[in-house]
Amino acid sequence: MKTLTIQQKLQQLLERGLSPKDLAEKIGCHISTVYRIRDGFITDPSYSVGQAIDNLLAEKQANAA
Repeated sequence: MKTLTIQQKLQQLLERGLSPKDLAEKIGCHISTVYRIRDGFITDPSYSVGQAIDNLLAEKQANAA
């Protein structure tokens, strides 16, 4: 199983219909942080942001199953 980068995880959330603004609110960061992660300018976000992205993606995947 391939491990996804934080950028790939964020992209998956955006592809599931979340807007950057909604995503920022759900993970507790500024919208500019979402864009910077998406565009590859931030590859190692803070632990809390990374953990929130992981948790939100897991939640979305569980709901889709």
